[in-house]
Amino acid sequence: MNFYIGNSIETLNKNDKNVELDDEMVEYLYSIKELIPYVAFFTIDPYSDLVVEEEDISDIIMMCKYVIKEQILNAYDESEELILVINELNDLCHNALKKGEKIIVIGD
Repeated sequence: MNFYIGNSIETLNKNDKNVELDDEMVEYLYSIKELIPYVAFFTIDPYSDLVVEEEDISDIIMMCKYVIKEQILNAYDESEELILVINELNDLCHNALKKGEKIIVIGD
């Protein structure tokens, strides 16, 4: 799954800065979703394209902060890489809100 800042799938430039969660990272996050009290991320189909609205962007930010603070990702084999990607996703979401834009998710 790739996350971009934008307003629509049609106007997205796939060469723009984005955050990529590979299949293993996504599978791990979905496997521990019961431990995470924020649900917007888990409503995203990893194989579809989607525009994420402001309310759900805020929920994804809270999820990112929560999984880092609670050290939920430490059991993942490549936890340092996943933590880095989650921090990048958090930053991307903050930047989208600052710009008044949305998050575009491009599935695999």
